[in-house]
Amino acid sequence: MIDPKFEVGQIFTCKQLFMKACKSHGVVHGRKIKFSKNDGRRATAYCKDCSWKVSTAVMLDKKTFQIKSMQGKHSCGRTFDHGLANSTFLVDRYKKELAAMADMKVNTLTDKVKTDVNVNISRWQAYRTKKKAESLVNGEHEAQYNKLRNYCREVKRANPGSNVFMTTVEDDEGEDRFERLYICLNACKTGFLSGCRPVVGLDGCHLRGPHKGVLLTAVGIDPNDQLYPIAYAVVEIENKLTWKWFVGELLNDLQIRDENHWTIITDKQKGLIQAIQELLPDVEHRMCVRHMYNNFKKLHGGLALKERIWALARAPYKNLFKALMEALKAVDEGAFQWLVDNTTPQQWSRAYFRTSPKCDILLNNLCESFNSSILEARERPILGMLETIRLYLMVRMENKREWMQKYTGKVCPKILKKLEKVKTASSACIATPSGDWNYEVRCMYGDRYTVNLASRTCSCRRWELNGIPCAHAISAIALTKESPENFVHECYSKEAYMKAYGPIIYPLNGEHLWKDLKQGPVLPPETIKLPGRPKKVRRKEPDEPPATTTSQGQTKRLSRVGLMDYKCRKCKQKGHNSRKCPSSHDQENVQQQATAITSSSQSQQQTPNTMNPGANKQSQPQQSNFTPEAVFGASGLETDTNDQVFSCFSICSY
Repeated sequence: MIDPKFEVGQIFTCKQLFMKACKSHGVVHGRKIKFSKNDGRRATAYCKDCSWKVSTAVMLDKKTFQIKSMQGKHSCGRTFDHGLANSTFLVDRYKKELAAMADMKVNTLTDKVKTDVNVNISRWQAYRTKKKAESLVNGEHEAQYNKLRNYCREVKRANPGSNVFMTTVEDDEGEDRFERLYICLNACKTGFLSGCRPVVGLDGCHLRGPHKGVLLTAVGIDPNDQLYPIAYAVVEIENKLTWKWFVGELLNDLQIRDENHWTIITDKQKGLIQAIQELLPDVEHRMCVRHMYNNFKKLHGGLALKERIWALARAPYKNLFKALMEALKAVDEGAFQWLVDNTTPQQWSRAYFRTSPKCDILLNNLCESFNSSILEARERPILGMLETIRLYLMVRMENKREWMQKYTGKVCPKILKKLEKVKTASSACIATPSGDWNYEVRCMYGDRYTVNLASRTCSCRRWELNGIPCAHAISAIALTKESPENFVHECYSKEAYMKAYGPIIYPLNGEHLWKDLKQGPVLPPETIKLPGRPKKVRRKEPDEPPATTTSQGQTKRLSRVGLMDYKCRKCKQKGHNSRKCPSSHDQENVQQQATAITSSSQSQQQTPNTMNPGANKQSQPQQSNFTPEAVFGASGLETDTNDQVFSCFSICSY
């Protein structure tokens, strides 16, 4: 009902619909529409500035309203101060647009209203409109907790075999409050166990919706070396208790029996290390090297040490690791001792990684990438967030499945790119056959390795670590006239990829079709408001370079501080430029003081004697050639600060 037309005999299903049509008419045409005789039997709309008037009355069914009479036409001019375009009207008009574009900016909404109905609304009106529209689309956030039990049952009904449940805690008044919720969809669990390697990344991120909490995630790595979400949970806080609960549920879902074949990579989350040590003591526990280096650089910074740390992390065999450690000790013994006291090589160096997972990742980017992909979902209420994540996983599984079905290669495309880089590096290697698929490979810089193509091993351990032939193996394979793709581990094949994304996440019915379990209401968790303004921007590292663009997309000029050793043109000192030179500021201060003293002295000399005008002429001294240069001298401005202060006091006494 954008621009309604009125005529005698027109019928409206209810009085509210008639009033809505009149308000829309007033907004579109800029008229001050008011209502009189507004009760259950009749309603009259009139224009405050002219004789326009429309009267309705209820019909026999006592619900339908009909226009009985119309009076006059608008003779007033358009006004922008009609007060009808409030947030309620805007929500009713733009509800579909706001639902389809949840990330619409406030400025975009104000411009759209101005273009459509020629009305200027404030930013606060647009903000209230967005919030009301979100409440209508997502439902009231507190009421969503009452639907979580029914939601869990619906997810398990549509996806049998899924592990979905919610726990509550009883408050002081004996009412149930939300505590935790765990979701592991059967398709994600089955696909991971069928087509992915036994590598799991664990991480947590904070929720930004109306009720705060922490989202714990478990993410694997698929045959194309990309993330594969496994399970996620909403908990009240991140500590040892919640991590132990989450890891315990994940252990049962993934059926981890032989811990020696599993690898878990994490950051130093609160309580996570202790939880893994208690529940999975024999699993290979890797630590993210980037987070380890962030702690290292607090005491030992610099690019040279950073490159040595990453060289140690990438070292594929123990002898190389030990040699690099000795080199580090010779350069910086403090850095060497920090690594010995605070780290374990088995957790961050490839030289000590197990070869069974066929994965040599050093970073926990899997979970961080997944957390960034659900950033908008984390800002929504609890039920809207869970549904957004589920839809993201459902669509992602389908898109990946369709994409791989069209792919004609034998090995996944990302692995082929890595293999091409290794082929280029193999030009510096020369292989010599020994018999029975054994080869001796000499490198350009004198290194020598042995390769066995039958067992698919190389003494550098790179082939065993990730399942992709190393440069030494590629040089040996070239002598056999075989394709290097045939020697890539089967975990990177198209068949493994289809096994991972073959299971389907089935859709859900709407809320009106959910079965009501009738187990009583569930209250939202108790929130603790922290002091200060909530943080919306990621906390940057101390040595992280600043952003090169502004919020409007303009390129910023990078500061020279800390990037180059520049000197001042005036004092020839390093560390500042001429605009911030201390000597120039001192000169300006002295000149200002001298000018102020000169003006005050002249004003005292020129003050007239009102009691004896004649005495004023007699006592007036001769005009003095007093100047700051005469007092301070030609080089007075370059004297010490104490000398300058002393000179000022001398002038005052003079």
